[in-house]
Amino acid sequence: GGGGGGGPSLPEAPKPTSKKKGKGKNKNKKANFKALPQATLDAVEEALGMCWNPDTLALIMPNFFSAPCLMGHEVNDGWANAAFCNALVKKVEEHCGAAVTLDISTNGIKSLAPIRRLAAAMPNIEQLSLASNELKSVAELGHFKGMEQIRCIVLQGNSALERREKEPIAYEKGVRKYFPKVAEIDGLELSSAMPLNVVGGFVPAGLTETIDAFIAKYFGCFDTPGRAELCLAYGPHSVMSLTLNLSGGVSYPQCYKAINRNLRNQKLQKKAAGPMAERVCLGEEIIATHRTFPETVHSPDLLIDAWVMTDDLLGLNITGTFEEKKPNGGKHAVIERPFHRTFLLSPANPDSEAAANGWPVTVANEQLHIGPLSNAPVKPVATAAAPPSVALLGPPVADQDGLLLEFMRVTGMNEEFAAQCLGSNDWNPDLALEDFHALQASGALPPEAFSASGAAEL
Repeated sequence: GGGGGGGPSLPEAPKPTSKKKGKGKNKNKKANFKALPQATLDAVEEALGMCWNPDTLALIMPNFFSAPCLMGHEVNDGWANAAFCNALVKKVEEHCGAAVTLDISTNGIKSLAPIRRLAAAMPNIEQLSLASNELKSVAELGHFKGMEQIRCIVLQGNSALERREKEPIAYEKGVRKYFPKVAEIDGLELSSAMPLNVVGGFVPAGLTETIDAFIAKYFGCFDTPGRAELCLAYGPHSVMSLTLNLSGGVSYPQCYKAINRNLRNQKLQKKAAGPMAERVCLGEEIIATHRTFPETVHSPDLLIDAWVMTDDLLGLNITGTFEEKKPNGGKHAVIERPFHRTFLLSPANPDSEAAANGWPVTVANEQLHIGPLSNAPVKPVATAAAPPSVALLGPPVADQDGLLLEFMRVTGMNEEFAAQCLGSNDWNPDLALEDFHALQASGALPPEAFSASGAAEL
């Protein structure tokens, strides 16, 4: 049958019983739309049996309607026929639910919507061929997004493939969006590296290749379930911290909140010790922490700035967005969040496992800032008066010491508290100043936060 060729027949399936419903024209209209003759249903089941291999758990059914047992059984619109699709899904649920391979190529399929329930009926599919059909867009794959185990997919021969030559990044991103575990597309093995689309920023001459290789490798590994290879990016002395934008009543997973170092809505500590200091991850703790984070898919559209600090230390700022998958689903099963990451990077030891696996540099320090939900309503925040312009901070400074002195001058805080406020905001003066004014307005700043001369007049 169809390309399955002489496989074993399916076990006897219970024969559906017809129920009379409705009257007159409504009855006939409903029957014509939903029902197929019993002989046709039997023929579909027989053809399916010829395509199913229970030993390899493969359902191979290209050019399905060419099966000899289907000859003479007219199914108008083929794979767009709702009655046929419903019958097919039902038979697959009964007999082929354990399949790991599905081939429905060369069937003239224009949309996967009529057979979208196959995704729930066959949740273990790892290899999927949709080749030589008439799919117009990669977005059609969204109907099969429930097939979360797909690692190999074939789309050759569809109109959607036309984009691959012109927009390879968008094409691969579109496939990964629905099948994040995919490792091979159209016979081409994908690198674990994420495809990049740098939309702006500054990278010193001679560093572009190193920076691009690190970013592609890092986010490719971060977006891989389990994040196993990410451990190679960090050493025993690496440091990582996280801050959250808590404005507007934003909701975050507990795994984020447990290590959040943002000062907003929290009392400043008199010293750097205590809960805030304990929320820094070191060495192997970083990997353990990252594995508690929800599964993600980072957008390849990134804003990147890099600078050389010393001969063996490189600074890197990355701004972008990622999609976060809620483990329990819900109203917003996938959430888009903006992020800002600051890395301090050092060259990978040439004899290290990291270098052997393609890491040009490793992480000495990482500061991650995660923003609010893009689909959550932002609650207005009442303010007594508009805060001073961030222009008061003056021109950008070349190092943290200079930025710290300027922040102390503007806020009037002493070095200890100014460093806490800047550090909890990835040394971003705009975010730090917002936090300072919010804390000052709420009366959360203790007198000890200010220098002997008091706060500067703003």
